[in-house]
Amino acid sequence: AYCGMGNIIQKTINNGDTWQEIGRPDTWSSSLVVSPHNQNMLFIGGAGLFGSLDGGDTWTEFSNGLGASNLEMKLDPINQSTIYAQNYCELFISTDSGNQWQAFQLDGCGLSFDSTGKFLYRATSSKELRYDNGGDKKQESDLPQEGGNLIPDPNNPDIVFALYDRGQTPYIYRSEDGGENWQETRGMQDINDTRLFFDHGNGNTVYAVGDLQIS
Repeated sequence: AYCGMGNIIQKTINNGDTWQEIGRPDTWSSSLVVSPHNQNMLFIGGAGLFGSLDGGDTWTEFSNGLGASNLEMKLDPINQSTIYAQNYCELFISTDSGNQWQAFQLDGCGLSFDSTGKFLYRATSSKELRYDNGGDKKQESDLPQEGGNLIPDPNNPDIVFALYDRGQTPYIYRSEDGGENWQETRGMQDINDTRLFFDHGNGNTVYAVGDLQIS
C-alpha cells in the first residue's frame, strides 16, 4: 500500500505496521493511484501529473496537454493504457499511458468506475449520470439530495453510494440498483470530505473517513 502527503510518498509491505519513504516526485500530491494492471505503476496528480514504473523509486512528468493544477486521477480498469484526469469538473483522457492528453467532454462532475470497469459515474447537482466506458450516457437518475458525491462499490456493480458533507443528514445513501432507488444509512457521524474504503476480502465491510470538526 502507498500513502501520499505533500510530495512525500510512503510505502508499506506489512499491512501498515511500518512505512518507508520512497522517491519524491517534483509536485505535491492531491491524488495517488496504483494501476490495477501493474502494481509497480503509480501516478501522482497535483501541480501536474507524474508517473512511476518502478514502484515509486523514480518519477517522470506526464503533463503534456493537461494544463491543470489540481488533478484527481483514475486508471481505466479494462484498458491499461487509458488514464482519466479531472481538474475540478473538467475531464481529460490519455490513451497512451499519460504521454498525450486531450479534453474529454462529459456532463457533470466526479470520476468513478463501477466494479466491472464498464461504467463511469458522474453527477450534476441533482442527477446521477452513468456513462459507458466510451463516454455514451446510459442512465440518468435522481440523487437522494442535491450535491452528492457518487462512489460505486468495487465488489458489486449494482451498489452505489451517495456521500454528503456536514449538515446533510444522513450523510450516506446506498443504492442496490445502480442509483434508481436510494436507502438512507444509519450511524454515520457529521463529517466533511467523506471518503469510502472497501474491504476487498469482505464485501460487506466499508470504512468511512473524513474530517471531524471538534468545537
